[in-house]
Amino acid sequence: MISSTGFYFDGISSKPQQVQIAFNDNIGQLTFDVPINQTTNWSIDDFSIDQIGHTMTLSLGKHTIEHIKIDDRDFAKDVNHYLKSN
Repeated sequence: MISSTGFYFDGISSKPQQVQIAFNDNIGQLTFDVPINQTTNWSIDDFSIDQIGHTMTLSLGKHTIEHIKIDDRDFAKDVNHYLKSN
């Protein structure tokens, strides 16, 4: 399990929400809690990844308006390692 902090953009509010993020590298699933106390899970197959340096943007499917930005070198390295090995 890889964890970090990021900013969740829900596509509705103009203000991002800081979230704790966990990536389960055994099953390829991203889990985070949105501020309304709802746990959200995204499968690796359901989101796309854009990366500049060690800043990752994870976007849910085709709805790139809903996304998470993570600025964490170790998190990016571990997720990329997962992607290369699976």
